[in-house]
Amino acid sequence: MSDLWQQLIVRNQEAGPGGPGRSNRIRNRVLAGVAAAALLFVVGSVCTYTVPQTDLAFLTQFGRVVNRDAGPIGPGIHVKLPFVQHADMLTITRDTDDLGKVDALTKDTQAVTFKVSVTTSIPPSAVYQLLYEVGRSGNVDLKRNYDATILLELRNVISRHSITEIAGEGREQVLAELQIAVQTELKRLYGVNVDQVQVSVDKMPASYVERINQAMLSQAAILQSERDRQKAAIDAETAKIRAAGEANRAIEEARGRAQSNLLEAQAQAQAIQVKGQAEADARTKMAQALTANPSLVELEKAQRWDGRLVQQNIYGSAPMPFFNLSPGTPPIR
Repeated sequence: MSDLWQQLIVRNQEAGPGGPGRSNRIRNRVLAGVAAAALLFVVGSVCTYTVPQTDLAFLTQFGRVVNRDAGPIGPGIHVKLPFVQHADMLTITRDTDDLGKVDALTKDTQAVTFKVSVTTSIPPSAVYQLLYEVGRSGNVDLKRNYDATILLELRNVISRHSITEIAGEGREQVLAELQIAVQTELKRLYGVNVDQVQVSVDKMPASYVERINQAMLSQAAILQSERDRQKAAIDAETAKIRAAGEANRAIEEARGRAQSNLLEAQAQAQAIQVKGQAEADARTKMAQALTANPSLVELEKAQRWDGRLVQQNIYGSAPMPFFNLSPGTPPIR
């Protein structure tokens, strides 16, 4: 800086008459300008404050809130009295408070581990209460107060239900009850809005898990037994149907054989009848022919004789007759 002033002074001296006085005036003006800028910066820094878009604020003077009824101060640059007034800010945007793993006892004294997180947002109407009526100024103590309230409500709700209700079909009802309880208490105590309560079961009691496993094995055995029974019933029904089919087939086959035998017997009987009728007709015709022509009797005898004499005399002491070969000639005695 001293070198710069020396150069300015030398240049002013070289510029013409009145150089040293003029240099002093320029230097004084520059100094005055720098001092004014520094003063404005200091005054601006101590007399103004900026509220971010995510925050709301209240202004205090000597520790007391100024104009509380007007409500919190919104985002932007604002003016304050230096060294007298101070701005307290609070973040109001949505935030998730993760409590991690939490243990709670059920109505039947079963220890269950939950994972819990709560998402909240702060309405403008709750800013004053949270800044000056909960913990220290600002939002440095809010999580600690939130967590204590959430844990208390969680354990109160869980203690009213059994392990089977929490792990079974009543789980949705228990979670809905817990969400309503947390919303109500946080709103009553701190004025905040609870947007969501996330609760999940992280660990169940070992004894309960063992009972569940045994129940599942028993259920599986029952289901297997029921499947076996159904399969046996289906097999029995199938065998019954198959036996009925085979019986029906045997009946039809027997009926077919009987019908076939009947037809065959009828055919044989008819054949015998026809044959008998034909033979009877033939005998009748033969008898008629023999009656009409006696010589045919002798011809029939000759055709049937094999040339041998009768070995036994069937006539006793009577003479054996011979065929009469000459028609009209009496037989030889």
